[in-house]
Amino acid sequence: MHRSYVYRTYSFLLFLAACISASISYAKLPTDKEIAHFVKKGDYLDVKISPDGSSLAARVRQGEDMLLMFVDIASGKPSGAVKASNGDIIYDYYWANDERIVYQFARKIVSTENPVMGGMWAINKDNSRRKLIYGAGVDKGKTGSRLNNKRDINAAVEFISPLINDPKNVLIVEHPLSPVGKFLYDLRNIAPSVSKLNVYSGKRYKLETLPTPGADPVASLDGQLHVYTHQKKNTALEVFYRDSASSSWSEAALPPGFADPRVVGVSKAGSEIYIRARDFQSGFFTIYSWSPSDGAIVPLFDTENGDVSNWIVDPLSRTPVAAIHEPDLPKYQYLDHPFAKNHKMLAKAFKGQRVSFEDYSFDGRYIVAFVNADVNPGEYFLFDTQTKKADFLMAARSWVDPNTMRPMQAMQFEARDGLQMTGYLTLANTQKKKAPLVVVPHGGPHGVRDYWSYDSRAQLLSYSGFNVLQLNFRGSGGYGVKFERSGYKQWGKSMVDDVIDATKALVEQGYADHDKICIFGSSYGGFSSMAAASRAPDLFKCAVGYVGVYDLNMMFESGDIPEMRVGPGFLTKVLGTDKAAMAEQSPVNNAEKIKAEVLLVHGGEDKRAPIEHGKSMKKALENAGNKPKWVVFGRAGHGVYNDKDRVKLYQEVIGFLNSNIAP
Repeated sequence: MHRSYVYRTYSFLLFLAACISASISYAKLPTDKEIAHFVKKGDYLDVKISPDGSSLAARVRQGEDMLLMFVDIASGKPSGAVKASNGDIIYDYYWANDERIVYQFARKIVSTENPVMGGMWAINKDNSRRKLIYGAGVDKGKTGSRLNNKRDINAAVEFISPLINDPKNVLIVEHPLSPVGKFLYDLRNIAPSVSKLNVYSGKRYKLETLPTPGADPVASLDGQLHVYTHQKKNTALEVFYRDSASSSWSEAALPPGFADPRVVGVSKAGSEIYIRARDFQSGFFTIYSWSPSDGAIVPLFDTENGDVSNWIVDPLSRTPVAAIHEPDLPKYQYLDHPFAKNHKMLAKAFKGQRVSFEDYSFDGRYIVAFVNADVNPGEYFLFDTQTKKADFLMAARSWVDPNTMRPMQAMQFEARDGLQMTGYLTLANTQKKKAPLVVVPHGGPHGVRDYWSYDSRAQLLSYSGFNVLQLNFRGSGGYGVKFERSGYKQWGKSMVDDVIDATKALVEQGYADHDKICIFGSSYGGFSSMAAASRAPDLFKCAVGYVGVYDLNMMFESGDIPEMRVGPGFLTKVLGTDKAAMAEQSPVNNAEKIKAEVLLVHGGEDKRAPIEHGKSMKKALENAGNKPKWVVFGRAGHGVYNDKDRVKLYQEVIGFLNSNIAP
């Protein structure tokens, strides 16, 4: 494929990054600069193309600040930019028409994983006519409900769709905020409104209020709204449908047993609705085409290779034409559709990497493609479907040289009860098979999984001389409903035993010495680390719990999950209601069984896993005569966010690992 630089300045930046990479020599004890090389956040977060294909918009990091940059494709020159600073981020953005972009600032709140969104702004790609169009202080104009035009807006706003036949307006959904103490939060417990918003004047025209709290609407490009997804308090999903704007909403008549349906698209004509749901027989996710007129519902892709994790859409018809499955490595499935050939061509050109389509011009000529792999953090390309050329745009982490990264090997493991599991092994940079092993259980844990992809933490640990195991234990997403539900109420039992069994398998296969193994996880991974150290006390030399939960009963009483509309239902579903059983599985009640050296790291303002979890685990270990190393980042929440603190975090973690299982 043709590879050329759209921006001349990027060639210099990439050359500079390559020089920096080449200057770094591998070492067991990385310096601050070397740690930063791996853990600092990416340059380019995403790229979107204007409807007419003439311009690009991209979110770009500059230290702790962020830019939304606009570039003219023909000249390769920036035409404008908007900067977020002082702790704000540019949360998301959309092309409203060929010249104007809608974007949202958000404040990164350290106590939670999610940013708190502010208003909605609009600006032309040449930096002209910048205006606040939604939020406190905006001139709200007319509304369908005749609200006071100067009344404050206490709602979280989300973009639904541009209006292809009405370029001055976009469709938005407004979720009213709820008071919790002195503050307002987006808890999705009040029915939302759908409005048309003028991207030049900020005038807002309320169209309707949807019947159910937390409704997630999907509209056609011309703004027709006939369908939305609703999540009930018990976390079950249901689809609501109506024939026309004058009809009443009602739950869609989908086939019995149609599990976890979520609307993901609507055809351009509006006659077909695309739903991601679990296959009746296998329990794997696939994409269905549903025709409300006759009730026909047809699976578009098979599930032989497991869940459909991503899909490619024809921009003209808005029909899914290709699917990506990732049982271990990425696999593609194509429908007999002309547009699918574009992905097939790029997948062949970038063989051995994952290719996804991020955005399209409205006529389908131009595609923004993202290419990534285990050693490649990702690169953006602009593909012209007429000339068949792919022009390089930018690298997600321009300073990372894929040639110096370690490949991630997909492996299969068998649990003690015969369950088959997939995991990934990244070997240490020593080039030897056997090395000290660090086991890294993922967070979540349900619906979340590890993928074959660039993982900065695994690469840093490998660089530091460790083999790294990442396992998709039972309960993880991506492997069907039976696999995921087999982890329910097993957080401290079979889910942890899976991690132990895979670790022992690597010892038997010669990848680790029995006395040089540590475990390091965050959130649920922190829980898993402490639980594994208590269930297999002679297997792990040390254990690191990072922003972990350690008391399952406490999860019902503190933190932000119980405050969410679906939070209590989620906890009941995955943990149960048996307090004694939860207490038995909680690491805080099994500290006396842990022989490993322990490092506990917590954020002082963590609301997802309040610091009380860490303090209770610390106290339990001290009472058992195993005093842990205790590190608190006072201004951090559920994870350390800024680059400086991330370097300090991994100084602590790698130093602790080296003190126990030094290469």
